[in-house]
Formats: sequence, structure tokens, C-alpha cells
Amino acid sequence: MNDKEIMKQIIDFQTESLKNCFTMMITLQMQAENIFNFFHYLPIMSEDGKAFMRQRTAAYKKWVDDLKKIMEEGYLRLEAFC
Repeated sequence: MNDKEIMKQIIDFQTESLKNCFTMMITLQMQAENIFNFFHYLPIMSEDGKAFMRQRTAAYKKWVDDLKKIMEEGYLRLEAFC
């Protein structure tokens, strides 16, 4: 096995690990959204609190999507380099 094949296997392994990590993050995000949705129906929850939770959820989604995009681009560059 030459060095290029070993490096490709390492990159493939890291890429799959990243995909699994993001799948787990998205699953946790969906669970958190379900919990937040429960709080929306409580009478003690103000409109400001609801808006804050929606804002935090949207920010987290954007952060995860941006991070995934950056990591995928990095792996593509690494593959092209190798």
C-alpha cells in the first residue's frame, strides 16, 4: 500500500466521522427544539421568552450548517491536495 492510498483512507475515515458527528448534533438539536416547543405552550412563558428561544434555535441551526460547510470544504481541499 502506498502513501497516497493510506492518506486517502485516513481522509475517508475522518470524513465519515465528521458526518456521524453532525448527524448526532442534528438529532440533539431536534430533541432540544421539541423541548423548547413544549415550553411555548406554558402560560408563564412570555412572548419575549418565546422569541429568545426561537432566536437561539435559529442561531444554533445556522452555526451547525456553517460549520458543516466549512469542514466539508476543508476535506475537499485536503483531498485535492493529496
